[in-house]
Amino acid sequence: MENIFNANIRHIKMKQDCFKISIAAGLGDTIYLRTQLDQLIPKYNEIKVSFCKEIIRTHYGTNVEEYYSFIKEFGKLFFSDPPYTLTDE
Repeated sequence: MENIFNANIRHIKMKQDCFKISIAAGLGDTIYLRTQLDQLIPKYNEIKVSFCKEIIRTHYGTNVEEYYSFIKEFGKLFFSDPPYTLTDE
């Protein structure tokens, strides 16, 4: 009986704790990224997503905070359901 139990344990795939990514902050980038990250759900318990302010600053200059607020609200539509977490990191 012990051998059968040990053999079954080897076939269990353990999930890793967390996958973190900071992304470019375009609308299309966000939608595309969600489709790609969905493939990681079986492998990770948590997927943390943040928007990169440096990229926003490069493309939007003086309107950084305004656009960042907009894209973060947009991101909540895609990254608010588990295992996703939207962060400011």
